[in-house]
Amino acid sequence: MLITRPNDLASGVQHFQRRVGSFRETCGRFLAVALAGFAISALGQDLTAPDYFATTREQSETSTDNQSNQGQAVTEDEAEKLIAKADEALQKLAAGDVSGARAFASIFAANVDYYDEGRKTPDQIAAEKLAIFRNYRSYSTQRVRNLVLTSGDSPTVALASFGYRYEIVKKSGEVLRGTADANWAIEKVGERISVIGARETTHRH
Repeated sequence: MLITRPNDLASGVQHFQRRVGSFRETCGRFLAVALAGFAISALGQDLTAPDYFATTREQSETSTDNQSNQGQAVTEDEAEKLIAKADEALQKLAAGDVSGARAFASIFAANVDYYDEGRKTPDQIAAEKLAIFRNYRSYSTQRVRNLVLTSGDSPTVALASFGYRYEIVKKSGEVLRGTADANWAIEKVGERISVIGARETTHRH
């Protein structure tokens, strides 16, 4: 409609303002409903990374006898071989053989929950170990707590807990001695066995 008179113009403006106000109110209600729906959907989802180590050491130790008879995806022998492979790789690295860094990293999955450093790839782990061991003159470990293996949060995952004593001699002459409590989440997919999560608490002596 073509508006030619002042009164018609004022009436048209008021009509337009009412239409705009109604449109804003409708949009506001739609947005509120959409946001509420998203919030409800989010509440029903697990938005956090999986906690592989929810089982405490006390629970692991008391349930070992029961778990051993039920069968697990990862056997105790397989877990021990993985631990031995990691230790052998670090001994090789300490002796100056840089291939030990890759050998150590090969026990981990493609994307691993690595100690308190977040998620890492084997390439990142190998580079980090190589940089650290360049400062070491010698590195040695000795097992002080036997392996405890319990079921993880899925049929293919087992939690391995063990303790060891370590001695590190740096090229600067500094000597580090202590014990460490290690916890690994180990996954077996087909014939591939790898560490998907690792935690460790050290105690300097």
